[in-house]
Amino acid sequence: MKISELYDLWFYGFYRLFQRTAWPWFSYGKTAICIAALELFFLVGVLTLYGLLSKQSLPLGAHTKVVTIVTSVVLSLANYSYFVANDRWQKCVAKYNRLFERDNVRSQVVFWLVNLSIMGFLLFVVYLKNRRWW
Repeated sequence: MKISELYDLWFYGFYRLFQRTAWPWFSYGKTAICIAALELFFLVGVLTLYGLLSKQSLPLGAHTKVVTIVTSVVLSLANYSYFVANDRWQKCVAKYNRLFERDNVRSQVVFWLVNLSIMGFLLFVVYLKNRRWW
């Protein structure tokens, strides 16, 4: 399975989640924003873990907020252009609707495992940063 197919499957999981809410409008846009947020969380976790392991702070200084905002905007625009701008989201949803008509439980388990592992990784890094055990 290619990385782009896994990315499409991740998109499909969020899309299905937002379709089940009380307001299913603009589900594809909310999905792109959610994926960008999780990517940002993962990036922050990796950078923080790097800082903890190397015992050096990143040379961002006072520009941390600006870098975070720029990174968020870049990730959101990248996801928007990948999924929404070319109507790729419709092809992705149609493909995985056919694929998971019967076997929806397995796809939901994989979807939640990926999302919870990213959040667990971020929480673990925050725990390490606050604990400073080394």
